[in-house]
Amino acid sequence: MPCILLEVMQFLSPSDLLLGVTTVSRYLHEIATNEALWEEFLTRLGEKKQGKSAKEAYRHLASLYLPVLTCTVLSKFDLNSLSWSQTPLSVPVKLTYFMSIARLPDCHLFVTGANRPLDTFRIHSVSGYVTPLQSLPIYRNNIGLIRHCKAIYAFGGYESVYLASCEKYNIGTGKWEALPEALSPRASFNPTVHRSWIYLIGGWSSGECEVFDTTSETFALLALTLPPNAFVCSWWDCDTLICIEKSGLYCWSEGSEQTWKCTKRAFNLGVVPWSSFKVTKYRGFLYLLEIFSCKIVKMDLRTYEHWDLQIPSLGASFK
Repeated sequence: MPCILLEVMQFLSPSDLLLGVTTVSRYLHEIATNEALWEEFLTRLGEKKQGKSAKEAYRHLASLYLPVLTCTVLSKFDLNSLSWSQTPLSVPVKLTYFMSIARLPDCHLFVTGANRPLDTFRIHSVSGYVTPLQSLPIYRNNIGLIRHCKAIYAFGGYESVYLASCEKYNIGTGKWEALPEALSPRASFNPTVHRSWIYLIGGWSSGECEVFDTTSETFALLALTLPPNAFVCSWWDCDTLICIEKSGLYCWSEGSEQTWKCTKRAFNLGVVPWSSFKVTKYRGFLYLLEIFSCKIVKMDLRTYEHWDLQIPSLGASFK
């Protein structure tokens, strides 16, 4: 819901914006606290049989979480309460360690790179309902996946060799669209988006960094390099790109010299392999999901102090 509101907000004046947010929030609260309204809301969404109470379901819809999938269950780590909840999937799905997950703006998860024949699907985060989607044009896993505006972008990946293949999934049409190949093959990395550009950094690669312009749909190399096969967790802080790699924490700002500035050396999260990190930034903290060792690392973005938050009983069932 917040993502949908943001798309509408850009067309409103400040006064209209405030009125719109207030009105929508009041309506959502009324729906969430009235069982009859909630039943009608679910019926129109086609989700009536999911059966949660209004308050419980609204809490799930409004919460921010990290998703962890097993073959039969969606586990959600709530970033507000730091607690776990689980939702059974409507049908079992074949998963790999190397699939990629992105959020859709309508309480769904977009999953691709899973085992064939069903390699791409959508999961409703409240009901657990699984919907098959059009398969990847070129099957692979370890994909750099990111959502930007009304599309899902899939960069690189691995299938016997590291690939430079790129596609865009149009959420409106439900179809994959071909994009030009990236300038260098890459896999096991986390793209990061800033304005209309998507940055491809690190992973199984030659160490070259590149940027994809979503407007012109073209790639360009950055005058920045990392060691080959460097696994990086990256995010934007205003106009500064920050990257954590085992050798240190690096910063690069727009308009600055085309070099990394190392602000902390020998950075160690105590987690291996770095190749499976998934990154989420929320309220001044960075959350790094690492499925192999079954833990979440919570990091303070001011001090870089970090803590391990264990995932309960998930590693053995993630196949």
